[in-house]
Parts: sequence; C-alpha cells; structure tokens
Amino acid sequence: MRTRFERKWVLRNPDNRLVREIREATGLSEPSARILVNRGIVDPLRAKEFLSGTLREVTSPFRMKDLEKAAARVVEAGLRNEKVLIYADYDVDGATGAAVLRLFLGEVFPGLTVRVHQNHRVHDGYGLRVPHLAAAAEEG
Repeated sequence: MRTRFERKWVLRNPDNRLVREIREATGLSEPSARILVNRGIVDPLRAKEFLSGTLREVTSPFRMKDLEKAAARVVEAGLRNEKVLIYADYDVDGATGAAVLRLFLGEVFPGLTVRVHQNHRVHDGYGLRVPHLAAAAEEG
C-alpha cells in the first residue's frame, strides 16, 4: 500500500535525434540536452538563444500585481526598524530568493531583525500556511 507521501517518478523519453541535434549545436551534455528537449526547446537555434539570454529578455517584475506596494512596505518596515519575516518555499528559487532578500535587507538596513521561515517539504508543502503566519504575528 502506498502512503500519501510516496511518489512515482515518470521520466520522459525524448526523441534521441532531437537530443543529439541540441547537444551538437550547443555543446551541452546529453542529460542537459534531454532537459531542453523535454521542455519543448527542440530547435538548435532556439536552444542557443535560451542558453545565452540577457536581462533585456527577462519579464519586468513590475508586471507583478502590487509589487510597488510590497516594495514600499518593506522599505517602510526597514525605516521603522520593524521585525520582518521572509516566508519561503523549500524549492531552489524559494531558498535562494529568501537568502538573497535576507542579505539585501541586512545591507540596506543594518540591525534590522529579519527572520526566515522556510516551509518543510513534507509537512507544509508549497505556499503560505496560516499557522506559521499566526505564530509570526504572535511574535510581532
């Protein structure tokens, strides 16, 4: 009997011809070329463009709803020396983003009390959890 935490990995088996073309055009290892093909990047020119992207090609973060309000609130908290909680998921972008934000806030607002909460992969899953937010609110 499977528990609710067991996972079965299903690996895609991409077209070997496409993998070879990507590998030869880019110099990538076979596993890396397979990842690109599995993600739908099957044209060697597109693969090269993907791998050599520039900041101009990154979507503006200001397209995110209320980003300016959130940034202003973080600055206000820093200026008032309020406690700050960084709430992060456990995946690589959540962990990295939390670390970068923590380091940034420490540089901009030395002495600011910043705590990082990172969700537990098994117990919390992704996203905000009310009990963690309630505990943070209790702590101020």
